[in-house]
Amino acid sequence: MLSKSKEAFRRVLLYQALLLIAVFFTLPFWVLPFVFVPKLRAGFWQKCGFISPALEAKLDTLNRNQPVLWIHAVSVGELLAVKPLIHLLLEQNITVVISTTTKTGQTLAQTDLGNQCVVLYFPYDAFFAVNPLVKAIRPDLVMIMETELWPYFIWYVGHRTSTALYLINGRLSDKSFLGYQKIKRFLRPILSLLDHAYMQTKLDAQRFKSLLLPHAINKVSVLGNLKFDLPPWHERQDKIQHLKKLFNFPKDSTVITVASTHEGEEALLLNVLYELSRDFPELRVVLVPRHPDRIPQVSRLLREETFRFRLRSSLSETSLNTEKTVLVDSIGELKDILAFSDMAIVAGSFLPHLGGHNILEPIMVGTPVLYGPYMSNFKEITYTVGQHEAGIQVQDALALKHAIVELMTNTHERERLIKAGYVMLAAHQGQTHSLVEAVLKQLHWHSI
Repeated sequence: MLSKSKEAFRRVLLYQALLLIAVFFTLPFWVLPFVFVPKLRAGFWQKCGFISPALEAKLDTLNRNQPVLWIHAVSVGELLAVKPLIHLLLEQNITVVISTTTKTGQTLAQTDLGNQCVVLYFPYDAFFAVNPLVKAIRPDLVMIMETELWPYFIWYVGHRTSTALYLINGRLSDKSFLGYQKIKRFLRPILSLLDHAYMQTKLDAQRFKSLLLPHAINKVSVLGNLKFDLPPWHERQDKIQHLKKLFNFPKDSTVITVASTHEGEEALLLNVLYELSRDFPELRVVLVPRHPDRIPQVSRLLREETFRFRLRSSLSETSLNTEKTVLVDSIGELKDILAFSDMAIVAGSFLPHLGGHNILEPIMVGTPVLYGPYMSNFKEITYTVGQHEAGIQVQDALALKHAIVELMTNTHERERLIKAGYVMLAAHQGQTHSLVEAVLKQLHWHSI
């Protein structure tokens, strides 16, 4: 019988072969999008394993007298969730390398953390891309956020190097779990190479254990959700006040931020808000599409619907903003905008195929939050918020309209939601510090 390591090796070989064959035969289908969609080309050569002189110079500056920890956060949501952890690790004199997959995540990481960490793109899951980057970084510990389970990367780091490998803030949605179940015989020897998996809930832990070999199930534990931990918002008050002045809404305005919208949601939600604006002329709308590359499309929609608006990039403290709508075409400002909003609508939750977005972001900055019925990707957060009555879930556009009217006319209800949110957060925080303790123990490290 083959040893466990040989079983994993055979599966990885098969996976790499099938991957290369699939890329070859699907080449015509992804070449054209690659040519004409700039975001698909972002970091392409780096993702292929080519290390530019600039990146090589950055990696050469890594302090090898400290542990080097590589954290992979695929995009903006994961990066925001892990930022408090990164700051705590830096305070412990641990060198941090951050990778993202998306261009928006890369931009935010470079802006917020580029001066303190090495920021780069995560490699494609192939030997020619993974091997050179891992060898160049030489991490002591790799931490993968949520569900970024790339077989070759896990096998190479977990088996071919002496690097410890953690899955953190792990979760398996209904859809992803069903997908993994279909190939669990293939995945089991590979996923069992993880040194530890810190999952968000008991259900996530049970699901992940079912994907592992029996000897590895003791590597799984429930830590909770890092997204409940508050970031240091007091340090951002200057930025928040600057943005508030920049948006320059009248003092008596009621600002509603519509966050993380997808195609099909803008028209639905804006129609509700513009109907309300007839009875509430003080209403102002900030619209933040989930994907910045959709700004031209959303702009066309607003013009077709004769909605007057200004782009965030056109705002200036010296020019008066006379429009009732601002379309945000910047990256990384959503939480600061939420902080001066009177309420927030978190989209991605009003169409069944989307699965929702993180409703904790407005709660963290003391902004009442409303969201739709489709929150399958955030079941645990939705359940917890519902338990504490810290947000309002609506079933359709009409219910959303009624809920907004209630919040606009009932100050006590807005205050109750804010207080309930803070109580909920206080009851569920501490995961980040627990994870730092686990990291220090793994690295046999203490702050100097």
